[in-house]
Amino acid sequence: MRALPLPLIPLLLATALSGCANLPLSQLGTLIDDASLHYPEKWHAPHTTQHVEVGSAQSVAEWIDPLHAAPLKQLIAEAIAHNHNLQHVALNWQNAKQQTILAGTPLRPTLEGGVRSQRSQTLSNSKSATLTSQHGVTVTAQWEIDLWQRLSDQQRAAHSREQASATDLQAARLSLAATVARRWFSAIESKQKIKLSHQRLARYSQALEVIEVRYRSGLTDALDLHVARSEVSLSKENLLSQQMNQQQQLRELELLLGRYPAAEITVGESLPTINQPIPVGLPSELLERRPDIIASRTRWQAAALDREVAAKRRLPSFSLSAQAGTSSNHLRDLLDWDNLVWSLLGNLAQPLFQQEQLEAEELIQATAQQQAAIAYLESVLQAFREVENGLTADHFQQQRLHALADAADEASKAATLALSRYQNGLIDALTLLDTQQRAFDRESAHIQAMADHIDNRILLHLSLGGSFQ
Repeated sequence: MRALPLPLIPLLLATALSGCANLPLSQLGTLIDDASLHYPEKWHAPHTTQHVEVGSAQSVAEWIDPLHAAPLKQLIAEAIAHNHNLQHVALNWQNAKQQTILAGTPLRPTLEGGVRSQRSQTLSNSKSATLTSQHGVTVTAQWEIDLWQRLSDQQRAAHSREQASATDLQAARLSLAATVARRWFSAIESKQKIKLSHQRLARYSQALEVIEVRYRSGLTDALDLHVARSEVSLSKENLLSQQMNQQQQLRELELLLGRYPAAEITVGESLPTINQPIPVGLPSELLERRPDIIASRTRWQAAALDREVAAKRRLPSFSLSAQAGTSSNHLRDLLDWDNLVWSLLGNLAQPLFQQEQLEAEELIQATAQQQAAIAYLESVLQAFREVENGLTADHFQQQRLHALADAADEASKAATLALSRYQNGLIDALTLLDTQQRAFDRESAHIQAMADHIDNRILLHLSLGGSFQ
């Protein structure tokens, strides 16, 4: 196993955390000391020995190919188009885009125009009334000059949150694809167990017929007969339970696709065997494409900008206001430029008695920035844990599959031999039924191990953010 290159993630982490070193919070220094982990140059978990070159990230369902489930790609596309939860995440992204637009509006001057018309009456001492009319057109412009880049930082923070929201959508798409795949194979597993339950019921029914013949011939007692009938009834219950479970699995899959949960979707007949080994030299840089890590880092950047904005609110602000318009007693003279009136005002404002409040707001944002840094660090470590667990599980599950396949084969042979020996009176009924029970248990465990292997491989792709390339 060759050594893997160090990931860029810890470099980014160290660089960003070093930028937070001037925080007035005493805990930040401890945070950096405790969180400066030594990321491994290679994965600790064992896996297979095929080398592969590192390429770019592939599409959301590209890793489906080694699982030999062509219809699954179509189902994933259907889920991405119609899944309601994914649509909710997409709407959040749309809202974030509008928030970015709103955050950029203070950088541009505001311009307002208005038309007014007024008519009033004044009563004199002689009780005579005087009517006057006043008409006007005004245009007002205001603009806050971004002296300290506070408004620009505010816009960049909103844009970072928009990017994080877009990455959340990518993460939701990847997670949905993995969930659809897991539900698909879970339904196939249930289908295979139903087939096995049918075989089990047939085997026990056959054994019951043999026991009944021997009972009528006086070669066995009623105990064997009652035990055999009990096993047949139990086999029927097991079949019904498996059928109910499959109905639930199909409905869960249909809900993910945005369909009505009618349990009418058709799945494959058997679980595929995974033949593609996990490549050696799998670089940890693959984690950098994980959408949740990207989103966490982007939110950290937004939190840093929020802190800058809070700090710059303590600085003076400068704005310009301009107003121009005309005013006339007669409507026909409203556009006469001789009646033009205009004004220009510069405003320099410095917070005086709000410094304590502004300082508290800055410290709140500093804490939020620190929390975002911790969340980013946690997401990175979580990603490493998921990959390590996935690699370890894949290594042992392959060995379990081989062992259970051998056990199931030997148990099946033993069950066939036990029935022959019971017919010849060489063993009792309890030994026959126990041998058949073991055969079905081994076969069921083998099916479960195949499903677990596939499920773990899907989760491994999810933890890597895509395929192995």
